[in-house]
Amino acid sequence: MKLKPGQLIKLVTKGLMYTKDGFAAGGNDGCGGFTIFETIRLSTYPSSNDFIGRSEKVSHGDLAILIDYIGRPHNVKLDPDWFYYDVYSVLIRGNVMQVFKQNIELVN
Repeated sequence: MKLKPGQLIKLVTKGLMYTKDGFAAGGNDGCGGFTIFETIRLSTYPSSNDFIGRSEKVSHGDLAILIDYIGRPHNVKLDPDWFYYDVYSVLIRGNVMQVFKQNIELVN
């Protein structure tokens, strides 16, 4: 499924606060809440302080508009099997934020 700018998406957060490799996919508020950020630093992910800028608490199923493909963290293989690390910008509640592909589902 190819993601294109302008598509309506929903955020998928249940069970996906971490990648299958155990790396954070966003912020965790300690109460089961999921936080996304303005920027995911592709040059250093996965490390500490990779999520920077404004933040937005989101819930499973929140709707957003896909803006653009940002890229894949430099420390992640380019192999297609690692697609879930691809980073996209999305518009949610008037803010442009970044999320991993694993947390995006197209709305039909």
